[in-house]
This record gives sequence, C-alpha cells and structure tokens, in this order.
Amino acid sequence: MSTTQIPQHKFESLTFPPYDITYDRLTNQLSKVFSPSDLREYLNLYELAQKKPKEAKKPVEELLDKSNHLSEVYNLLGYIYVQLKKIRKAESLIQKNYEHNPENLFAKINYADQCLRRGKTSKIPEIFKQQNHLSSLYPDRKTFHYSEVLGFSTLMGFYYLKTGDREKAKDYCIYAKMIDPEDITVQYLTKKLYQKSFLAHFLQQFYKKKS
Repeated sequence: MSTTQIPQHKFESLTFPPYDITYDRLTNQLSKVFSPSDLREYLNLYELAQKKPKEAKKPVEELLDKSNHLSEVYNLLGYIYVQLKKIRKAESLIQKNYEHNPENLFAKINYADQCLRRGKTSKIPEIFKQQNHLSSLYPDRKTFHYSEVLGFSTLMGFYYLKTGDREKAKDYCIYAKMIDPEDITVQYLTKKLYQKSFLAHFLQQFYKKKS
C-alpha cells in the first residue's frame, strides 16, 4: 500500500496532526472485513450497481442479510436506493448502519450528515466522541484513506459553519482542499463559507452607510 504523509498544519483555530494517507483503492481495507468469496460478490455487485442499480438491488439486500450488517454493504445499498429515488429507504439505512456499526467512520460521517440536515446539530460531538481529529478518534490507526479524511473534514466544516464557528469551519475547508480541491463537497463548503462571508460584509457596509 502506497502512502503519502501530510505533515502537521497549524491554522488560526486548529492544529491538524500529521497523517499517512493512501489513495489506493479500498480493496485492501475491504479484504479485512469480507471473506474472499463475499469480497468477490461485493465487488461484482458494486460494479453492477454503477451500471444497473435496479438489477443490483435485490442481491445487495440479500448480501446485507448474510453479511452480519457490514457497513460497506449498507453504504452500497444506500447508493442503490438513491439511484432508484427511494430516498426514505436510503435515509433509513443511514441510521441503521450507525446503530449496527457505531465505530465505522463512514457510518459516523453519514449519520452526522443526516443529523445536520435534520437540525440535530447537538448530536455531532457525541457521534465523534468530542474529537476534532481522526488520530484522536482512532488512536490505533496510523493510515487513513483520503476519502475518510476528506469526508470527516468537510463534515466538520459544515458542522462548525452551522454552529457559527466560522474560523474552525474555514480551517477544515482549507485542509479538505489540500486533500482534493476538485471534490464537489469541498467546493460546496467553500461556496457556503465565502458566500455567507460576502453577504455579512455587504450588510455590514450597508448599515454603516445607513447610520
């Protein structure tokens, strides 16, 4: 597995610890949770879901039943439901995934995102055990996939933006940009941050003139 070390970065409100990040395919991680035969089945269904989600739906549902509620299968099934516009089912899976896999990072991120969208912002610190960095949340892990760091950083950026702590939101946004500046979620977070900042500046100037 090839890794890239991102050194410690100090920003205005937060200091990010050094990370070893891999951009390799997630197959290596999947092999730790699936048996060889189930991994082959999962990868085949993953490919089918990209092209023909309707055909993949039933076999992925069956795989979930026999996989003992693996988070990766929940995520794949959720993707399929979204493609088939079964949004309520997809939302239900997010909560079930977190209930069955509370220590899985993607289960945490997806559930935290759901809480943010539903106005349950106060749940976020509990989900991430009051931690601001993955190295504190998972002290036994030395390497993270770039999608894990990216997903966590953007989620925390939106969380702090929602709670009014713009400095921390900006720090997470800058850090996420270092990982993947072209990511659509990073770009959306950037837009929300600076759009709001511009509006606040405009209103401030407007009321100065009025007074």
